[in-house]
Amino acid sequence: MARILSLFSLLACICAVQAALHHLFASSKYRNTIATLEFDDETETLSLAKQSSTLTQHSSIAVDHSRKFVHAAFDYNSSVLIYNIGDDYSLNLNLSAGYALQASACDPLQQPLKVRVLSSPYPPYYVYSSVHSDSRYCSIVNWALPDGTHADTWRSVESDSWRLDKLIIRSDNLTLYGLNIGSQAMITWRIFDGPDGMINYNFRESYFMDRDGVNVVDMVVGPKQFVAIREGSNEVLTIGMSEEGFAPGHNTHSVDEIEFSSRQTIVPATNDTTPRYKTTSLEASVNRKYIWAASPALTTAEGYEAGFITVYGVNATTGELGTRLFQERLDSERGYSREDPTATIVAAPFADEYVAVSSFPAGQIEIWKVEGDGAWLKYVTKWEGGAECCSTIMWVD
Repeated sequence: MARILSLFSLLACICAVQAALHHLFASSKYRNTIATLEFDDETETLSLAKQSSTLTQHSSIAVDHSRKFVHAAFDYNSSVLIYNIGDDYSLNLNLSAGYALQASACDPLQQPLKVRVLSSPYPPYYVYSSVHSDSRYCSIVNWALPDGTHADTWRSVESDSWRLDKLIIRSDNLTLYGLNIGSQAMITWRIFDGPDGMINYNFRESYFMDRDGVNVVDMVVGPKQFVAIREGSNEVLTIGMSEEGFAPGHNTHSVDEIEFSSRQTIVPATNDTTPRYKTTSLEASVNRKYIWAASPALTTAEGYEAGFITVYGVNATTGELGTRLFQERLDSERGYSREDPTATIVAAPFADEYVAVSSFPAGQIEIWKVEGDGAWLKYVTKWEGGAECCSTIMWVD
């Protein structure tokens, strides 16, 4: 009996060690705040831990690799603010850091401006930023150390249609991609193999084929393949990749046309012509075991529906997109009461099986998990932040 009790005690200790608290930041779309949420993976609860005041609203945030700083987009004056992360996960504005993204090549950048930030998970862990103006087709991308230094280097892209909407980095840390949603194009830079994270002046501009008004809005980059989603048609697409990291295609009128290798429908087709869902986010898990897609529901004549969360497998040998494994309804008790709903998936940094999904304007964050060694998809819990939440979410740990 004593041995049995000792065994149970040992198992309890092991479980206690495995259980951990994890944290997320969620920025508000309309208020000057960033919420710190705490997720307990043992009790499976998600709760508000801190509410930090910010200088402005932040449409895009990034946590640096050291988990000491948050780089936050300041759209109004095309800059990036830096907040120090406290021991209690509160945020404090670092007045001596931060950096502007204006550059003479694109002056004057007129309102409205959109700033995006991306923290590289690969050495030397630079934070890349981009800004563009809806009124002028010119974009700027620059890079800085996590503490905000060395931010005086930049590259500009100016053409008839260029607006950088999203930045993506390849795992070799030698290739940076910019996605232009409006003109359905992708730009590829080479990153110099050195400690300063600089990207070269030359870039390669490629356009997606079948540009029929159905936008490619998000993309993940694998070792040998691009995986993208089309918002209107709710498709997941695969695109081949050259050894140099480029998307192969054929040259038409002096531009590269990117061909899709395959396509799969993400959400169930409807019999009517009115779209009911809009796939807005794609994310690969931390070790690229799964690829996740979020498809919020649009307002329909019948009322509000729940959107979908979809999980695809990844070939362990080739790293390529596999078949669809799971699809479940997102939890949306509040209903999507405004236009332009979005759902954003953020993969957990601590396990392939967890993701967080923020729904705007439903104003909630959901936690989902692949359970049973890949046997089923489980809705874990949620936090309701109200109609002003959440423009951006980001895992800290």
